[in-house]
Amino acid sequence: MQFPDLRVQSFGGTTSYILNKNFSARSIYTQGEWQKKSSGSWVPFLDYDLTVFRNKIDEVKTKEFQYKIGGNIGYFYNWVIGKM
Repeated sequence: MQFPDLRVQSFGGTTSYILNKNFSARSIYTQGEWQKKSSGSWVPFLDYDLTVFRNKIDEVKTKEFQYKIGGNIGYFYNWVIGKM
């Protein structure tokens, strides 16, 4: 089955918060900071997504929205092997 006029747009993201202020997530993702002591942190996440569906069937236009939101939690740890 084909839907030649179907258009789908999706927008979403993730927001997180690091609970331990002595933990550097930047040292993991961008290598923009140095983690000088081994440290870990619980990190709660909020995931969100909006999807818009547009279609035209027999000259009738339809538009539908789908919202998704979810929570998550993880633990991150930086293990520092040597001293700087």
